[in-house]
Order: sequence, then C-alpha cells, then structure tokens
Amino acid sequence: MIALSIVGLRFDHLPPSKQALFAFEDGRLSEACVKIKKQTQSKSVLLLATCDRIELWCEQPRTGTVEPLLRSLSLSPLTWTSQTYSISSQESLLHCMSLACGLLSPLFGEDQIISQVQQAYTRSVGVGCASSLLSYLVREVITTAKQVQSKVDLQIVDESVAERVYSLVSAYEKQPVLVIGSSALARSVASCLARRDFIVYMTIRDTEKADLLVPPKVESVAYEKRLSYLSRCHVVISATKGMEYTLTKEQVEGTHLYIDLAPVRDIDPEIEGVVRIQDLDIDLPGRERETQKALGIIETACAKTEHYLHYRSAVPELQSLAVDAANDLVYRLQAPLKQALAENTDLAQVIHETARKAFSHYLYAQKKEQAKRMHLDLSMPLENGQAGYSGDPAVVIAPLHTLEREGWRLTKLQFGSHAATHMDSPAHLLPEGSSLDEIPVSRFFATACVLDCSEDCDITVEKVSCIDSDCDAVLLYTKGKSYLTKEAATYLVERGVRMFGFDTGNCDRDGDLDFPIHHTILGSNALILENLVNLEHILHRTVQLTALPLSYKHADGSPARVVATYEA
Repeated sequence: MIALSIVGLRFDHLPPSKQALFAFEDGRLSEACVKIKKQTQSKSVLLLATCDRIELWCEQPRTGTVEPLLRSLSLSPLTWTSQTYSISSQESLLHCMSLACGLLSPLFGEDQIISQVQQAYTRSVGVGCASSLLSYLVREVITTAKQVQSKVDLQIVDESVAERVYSLVSAYEKQPVLVIGSSALARSVASCLARRDFIVYMTIRDTEKADLLVPPKVESVAYEKRLSYLSRCHVVISATKGMEYTLTKEQVEGTHLYIDLAPVRDIDPEIEGVVRIQDLDIDLPGRERETQKALGIIETACAKTEHYLHYRSAVPELQSLAVDAANDLVYRLQAPLKQALAENTDLAQVIHETARKAFSHYLYAQKKEQAKRMHLDLSMPLENGQAGYSGDPAVVIAPLHTLEREGWRLTKLQFGSHAATHMDSPAHLLPEGSSLDEIPVSRFFATACVLDCSEDCDITVEKVSCIDSDCDAVLLYTKGKSYLTKEAATYLVERGVRMFGFDTGNCDRDGDLDFPIHHTILGSNALILENLVNLEHILHRTVQLTALPLSYKHADGSPARVVATYEA
C-alpha cells in the first residue's frame, strides 16, 4: 500500500466564469506546494492541474489535507469543501494511473494529462517538495499512461452515438443541420446524417484543413460564422473538445433542437430543451472494449509497483542484516586467516567453514530474538446463547455427534455474521462495497497502534495524530466511554489506515442509525473490527496484527480470530 493521500476538486461542471478561478499559474502552484507541505508535514507534495480538476497528492501527511489545499489557492473552505473528493490510500495507485491515462477525464482518453503530471512533478522538485517515493511513483504512472496511449484506442468513436442522434432528428429529414465542431465524434454524426440526405453544415476553425476533416456531402463553415446559420438550421449539434460554450443563451433566438454531445458542456445549460449525450442512454461497446484493455495494463502495472514498494520497504533492514553479517564474518576470519597462511592449509575450506559458523551464529541470534515475541489473543470467544447487536441471532453451540454415540465429536454452530469479535466489510452497509471474500488476504495483516482513549469523551484528530506513519491499523481502547469523531476517522483513512479496531460492539454511538463512522471507514474500503478484548495489556504499543475472518461467499462480515504480536 502506498502511503499517499489524494484530495481534489473537479470544476468541469461549472460555468466558464467559475472555471476561470482555477486557471493557476505555475508560480502560484509552486508556492501552494510549499505551504501545503509545511502545514501538513508531508514527506512530499504534488499539485496537479488539468482541464477539469485540481488535485493534491501528499505522502504521509500528518494532518487533514482538504483545508490546506483550498487555503493555499485562496479558495474559501466554507464554499468549496463540499465540492472536494478524497481517494483512499488503498485506491491511490489505481486512481493515479487511471487519471494519467485519461480514463477519468471528461475528454475521455486525452493524452495531455501525461505532460501535466510531469509538469506537476517538476514543480515539486523545483521547490523541494518531492521525494524518492514520489519520483518512483510519477515515473511508473507516466510509463503506464504512455503504454496505454500507444496500445489502446481510447479515442474510438462508436457509431451507436450517430445512430442515436439520427433517431432524434429523423423528423427533420432532408432539412439543414448545423454541426459545431470537427472532432471525430462530430465528423461521425455529420457523415451519418449526410448519408441520409440531410443538408449538413459543419464548423471548422482551421479552414485550410477542411478537405481533410469535412466528410463527403457536408459543407464546411468557418467556426466564427456559426451564429449566422442558426436562422436556417432548426437542428444544432455541438461536439467540440473546448472548455468554453459554443452557444450562449444571449446568442440564440427562436425554436431549435439542441443536442450537446461534448463531454464538457458545449451549449449553455440556461438554453431550454438542450439534449445532452448523458440523456441519450447510449451503449458504447467500442469504448468499453478499449477501456477494459487499458484497465488490464493498469492493473498489471499496479501489481508490479506494489510488489516493488513492498520490497523497497524491506531494503533498509536487509542492508542492515547484510552489513552485520559481513562484519561478523570479517571479524571471525582474522584468526583463521593468520593460521591458514602460516600452516599453508586449504584456505578456501577454512573460509567456507568460518562463513558457515558466522551465519549460523547470526541466524541463531535471530531465532532467539523471535523467541521473545509475545502473542496476545484479542478475540472474544463464541459462547452458546451469546447475544450480539439488537436483532441479531443468538449464538447456538450444541454437540451433534459425541464420542459415546458416533465415536467422534462434531459440534453444531449457528451464529450471525457479526457475532462476538468480528470484522465488518464495506458490503455490510454499502450497496457496491466489497465483501470479505473479495478482499485480498494480505489486507488481514497490519501494523497497528494501540491507543488508550478510555478517559476521552470524543476521540479527536489531535488524539489520533500521534500514530506512527508506518501504522496501517489503529486499535482504540475506550471501555465504552469514548467515540471516534467523523473528523478523526476521515483523518486516519487519509493517513492510510486500512483497519480500525474497537473494544465495543458498535463503532458508532448507540441509536445513531446514520452510522457516520461506519460509512466513513467502509466508504474508504477500510475494515472494521468490533468487540476486541485484552487491549488494556498492550496500550501505547505498536503491534503486528493478524485478523482472520471466516471465508464464505458474499461475506458482509464474519467472526474473526484477532491476534497481536509484539516484543516482550
């Protein structure tokens, strides 16, 4: 998992006058990087500006990132916070690569984002806000995006769009139609209508390219003269890739059928009766096919990157072990080498035997260290008649076969999926959430910080900000006296925490059926453990956590065996 927090703000749905607020110069973005790094105490900061969004990538921030982003760009948090979005650390790598490939852009498949990511990284380097991890991440993101752009046709135009448009305008058969734009989609629609004997005018900005871009039977019109054709054309179709309106309310008169096929609005929404491409419910088999190809490349790249990062995190320890072993070997060789040279014995055999003893000694020492490790069961055992959350089935544990009758023991077990110590999956509350059987087994192992919150009424951001950046789980000892605030939960998931443990049966306040903490955690694809026990024995420690739920299909939750491993 990459310790990367991503927040952003999209503005492609805003009118052009509002979009102008986000036209930041390079210098302004560089200054914002410095301010954000200082305020969030992040290891690295990258600020990406594209045609439709401003997005912040922070490596291991120690505070929330939304407000620093907005304030650094002089955007009011009161006005804009509700417009922002957050990407969890678990999804950050997939998001970065999909974004760079153009899969998340309103101009689907555009390749300009590759250079925009590179420019954003160059800005970070220029003001000292980059890191080795950010450098590696940007390199892999750009490499993957270029691979997708070279192997996948994301600009493919499905004929289904032109056919759907024809069905809308068939009542105007053989009448003049104005098509604004010369994009591939505009050309496809214009060609389709011209073949069916419509009189089609198509605007073009560079008239010298008219012979290359304008389809047969279609008459080219200079873009600047489009308004003069409104009086003769009662059907107007706009399909450009620009960010400004091709028609505004003040420019049109009379009754027209307006069809806006642009990914970012071409036609002023204040004009009544505009039909947008989103309203047409069109299947796009070509785009879907190419999108799946792109996602296959991205998923392979994500797996490779995550594998490297997992290895990379172990490199310092491996290097340290190698140095210690080498030093021990050199130390042990001093006396044998002197003796071997003096007695003229087989030097290679001596070195081999000495190395064996050295590494054996080192491995034995490692084993002794491991023997000091303690294992603490944090699980509440299932017991017959045990009741869980109100309305859940009681636990039934009853002997079915016995030694006396059958010659063996077999027990009947019956319980709800959230009995005793259990794990909640995103599918527990979210319609599209992942079930436990869909989650990689690696997610059930984590490094956890155990916090004593038994004297607090509210567990705030300040209370949880002390957790180490290496921790991807947090266990809260509350004795039922304190509750995690939504702000603290949001802060933790942005920090990269992917597992939350509680010593109560409900991480929300009893009676709060909105379940804000559940939704905040599960909505970030993190996991919840409830009804943990024995936390009082490991307070203020960092432990290795193993939490294994039962494996069954479509698991919304499951009783889990939870064990903390730590040094004595």
